Parts: sequence; C-alpha cells; structure tokens
Amino acid sequence: MAIDPIDAQAQVALAWSIANTGNLEESLERVSLVLKINPNSVWAYGLKGAALLYSGRPPEARAAALTALRLSPRDPLNVLPSVQIGISYYFERDYLNALEALRRAISRHPEFPQSHRYLAAALGQLGHPEEARVALQQAISISPASFDFHVNTRPPWFRPKDFELMLDGLRKAGWQG
Repeated sequence: MAIDPIDAQAQVALAWSIANTGNLEESLERVSLVLKINPNSVWAYGLKGAALLYSGRPPEARAAALTALRLSPRDPLNVLPSVQIGISYYFERDYLNALEALRRAISRHPEFPQSHRYLAAALGQLGHPEEARVALQQAISISPASFDFHVNTRPPWFRPKDFELMLDGLRKAGWQG
C-alpha cells in the first residue's frame, strides 16, 4: 500500500481483511475506491456483495454479486457471489428463491460448505425436514470446522438477527447445537 496506494488488488485485499473484522462500512469505502481505480474488479464486486449482504442490504448485495458473475462468468471463485445470491434471498425470508439459488451454487461448487449450510436452513424454514437433514449432514461432513465456527460463535461480520435467522433454520433442519 505504501509503494502503490492505487493498486486495486492491494486495496481490495485490505478491504477483505477489514470486512473480516466486522467493519463493513470501512470495507465498503475501500471497495468504492477500488471500483474508481478499476471498475471491472471482480474481487471488489464480490466483496461489495458480501459487505452489503452482512450489512442488512440483501437486494444491493445481490446486484453486486450478479455484477461479479457477469464480469467473470468462468472465475473459479464464483462460488462466493453465487452463494451470496442464495443467502440474500434467505435473509429476506424468500426461502423458495434461496433454495433455487443455493441448489444452483451447489451444482457448480458442491465442495463449498456454506451453500449446504444455508440450503439446510432454507429447507428447514420451508418445512422439508428429511431434505434439510441431508443438507445439514452434508454441510457438516464437508467441513466440520467451518460448520462449528459459523454456528457456535457469531462471526464479527454477522448481524445478530441474521445469525439467529440462520440458526433458526438449522434447528428446524435438525441441528441441535
């Protein structure tokens, strides 16, 4: 950053680090700077989607995620904006659209545990206990450490009400944490 303050990649890496501490507004400010430097930064749009999502702005998050997917449709990291779309619907309590988006994300990236976790929660909310339990077991088996981290402690970027909504769906899916 000291060598080249307008290096878009360095700025977006710093913005991701800031977002992971829970300071989403500062992260969004950095993302705005990155997008002035490079209006086609897929990483910036992916981060913008995440920061907006966890700031309680699901429609704006979805728009940013869709932009990231449009800018780089074959990017191997497209799992992040793909899952953000599903989570954005989940946070809006639009469980049918969440289900559709998460299934699409899983079909492209079956190894990503977050997709399965929210799929289980959406199925739980929709009252599909058998399917929900299968998705829940898949989420746990793909990465027990990730599952434990995301459900046993509220990560700093999570708003309490969104965290509780996720846990509510997981309980309805059969999780007994």
